[in-house]
Amino acid sequence: METRITQVLEDALAGIEGIETIESRSVNGRASV
Repeated sequence: METRITQVLEDALAGIEGIETIESRSVNGRASV
């Protein structure tokens, strides 16, 4: 579940000009991007 959420956020952020790097991590029911 967390990976699906982070994937949606990564895809949305990837379309923003000026962002060079995006990192995400899902651990123990928590996700951070």
